[in-house]
Amino acid sequence: MSYEPGDIISDEAQSQAKEFGFEAYAKTIADIIAKKKNKTPMVIGIYGPWGSGKTSLMQTVQTQLLEAKPSKTHRRCKPVWFQAWKYAEEDAILAALVEETIKTMQQGDFLKRRKKDLKILAKRLDTTKAFKLFSKFITGGAFDVTELFKELPHKERLGFYDTFRAFFEDLIWTYVSDGLGITGSGKNFDNTGVLVVFIDDLDRCPNPRILKILETIKLFMDIKGCVFVIGAAKDAIEKAIGETYGEEGAERFLDKIVQVTFTLPKIPETQIAEYCATLAPDDPVLHTYTPLLARSVNHNLRAIKRFLNNLSLTKSLAINLELDLPQEALLRWNILEYVFPRLAHMVKDHPNTIGTFQEKIGQIEQLGIKPEDWRQHEANLQEKNVVIPDTLQGFMSDANIIELVKGFPQDRPLIEQLISLSATAAVATQVLEEEPRLDQRGLGKMVKIPQGEFLYGDEKTPTTIDHDYLMDVYPVTNKQYRQFMEAGGYEKEEFWPDEGMKWKKKGKRVQPDSWGDPKWNQPEYPVVGVTCFEAEAFAKWAGKRLPTEPEWEKAARGTDGGEYPWGEEFDKDKCNSEESGIKGTTPVTKYVNGVSPFGCYDMAGNVWEWTASWYGNEQGGRRVIRGGSWDYGPVSLRSSYRIGLPAGDRNFDIGFRLAQDIP
Repeated sequence: MSYEPGDIISDEAQSQAKEFGFEAYAKTIADIIAKKKNKTPMVIGIYGPWGSGKTSLMQTVQTQLLEAKPSKTHRRCKPVWFQAWKYAEEDAILAALVEETIKTMQQGDFLKRRKKDLKILAKRLDTTKAFKLFSKFITGGAFDVTELFKELPHKERLGFYDTFRAFFEDLIWTYVSDGLGITGSGKNFDNTGVLVVFIDDLDRCPNPRILKILETIKLFMDIKGCVFVIGAAKDAIEKAIGETYGEEGAERFLDKIVQVTFTLPKIPETQIAEYCATLAPDDPVLHTYTPLLARSVNHNLRAIKRFLNNLSLTKSLAINLELDLPQEALLRWNILEYVFPRLAHMVKDHPNTIGTFQEKIGQIEQLGIKPEDWRQHEANLQEKNVVIPDTLQGFMSDANIIELVKGFPQDRPLIEQLISLSATAAVATQVLEEEPRLDQRGLGKMVKIPQGEFLYGDEKTPTTIDHDYLMDVYPVTNKQYRQFMEAGGYEKEEFWPDEGMKWKKKGKRVQPDSWGDPKWNQPEYPVVGVTCFEAEAFAKWAGKRLPTEPEWEKAARGTDGGEYPWGEEFDKDKCNSEESGIKGTTPVTKYVNGVSPFGCYDMAGNVWEWTASWYGNEQGGRRVIRGGSWDYGPVSLRSSYRIGLPAGDRNFDIGFRLAQDIP
């Protein structure tokens, strides 16, 4: 396959994903499903983060099952593909699953061959309407299982009835044994055939629906002949279950359901390079930087596809605009924009940023120091008059950025051409950047904070966060909070914790304390006058959560324990503090030079921010707030400074920002 400028790679999963190295994984999983020795019912969990290739792997397994033939050791497998996230009503999940199975049975000539047996089966349904509905299915018509359920006796909220369970098991047997010449009334699914239900993108569902789907699967745990293959991010499933059963309960719940677990490994750089090479065999520049690209997007296949589409679009535009741009420079700029957008934004505002960055890299390397280790040698660098500008300090610690920037041509007119080209492509590129999660409402730009060790607290104790996560770049603004209010955020109880409901009902609260005062509720200013309860309600509505103390502090000070987000010394020009003399909040985008090493604004000053952590213990009812505010001085604005307030307190200097788990 040749890949030319203007070509766009489909985001659809691959049913034969050889380039991803999935054949061995797929063969192993398909073999487990098909082996007669492996008893049913059975559930297999395929786990991996968004974009890791779960759907491609599952479709490859499905293809192998369809192509395989029954043998002495392997049974027939009939796949059904079920995308649970498409169904909005939790109570309809069971009906939808059965209906999808029946629709699959209507494909091919199964109905024609087994019409006689199916009519006999239909007579077991003990209501006239149910019989008519199933008879309609036999003739290939539409079949509404919800209507059938209404007609069956002894209905339970989530369950089958004894009548329907037996009927459905017989229906599955008729389907999987079709054409095998089996006689006799005894059913032996494990030796003959199984129904394999693939449940894809389970983690795209809201948490209540995830739990509903898993509870539905439990109903099949006493029906022979059923195999479920679940594709999801495991931590998303555990979180959804944990909201009802707690952390330990979530583990027990999964242990009871899932018999086999398979976690997708990180795709090696060599395989990503091979994948890119199949698309662009004549582009050696792309091959050179594929390892850097793979590391930068954490080996995420979907992110790689999107990058290639962006690159194709930019190349096509350059050709049509008759711009003679070096391919390596074009590639480096695309990587910069796609993987490091904050630095790219700085370059757009100040094209000389690249030249300054390269100059500082060269000065550090002349002293025999790796640029990414500059913080450890800061005193030595200052003695040699090597000063890293505040705006570059956060980037200078990233070896990937350094590798990328070092190779840029020292040609300002060329950089300005690249900036101009990217501005032309911006509208089209936005179409390619759709958020992966349905419950992500696009509220607030977020930045990824990588797992790993950092220096925590006043004592700068080495502390490890064992997960990647996202953090809001800005505190939540009045504009964003208004969306929550207009969506009925104060009326809908499902967003509120129990204590928050008691607080809200007692005071009949319907808006923040500050809402009626123009001084505090300008659209781009941080929302203030909100309790921790209101922050948690907003977070649940937005599909996010409050950060823990360690998560907040790492996002604020980076990994090296800086006193403030920008460095060791207080600077009143980099934050909104008491020294600023403003005596109120400011727009969240105001202090560009005060951003943290990870690119978060206002993590010192403007407003205190609620966290998810308790100050002392939960019984005390006090939550930790961080960051200082417009009416506090340098000591309180330190990244390690913490105080505790009752969760129900409201003040004109307290707001919040949110975090989010990465699936």
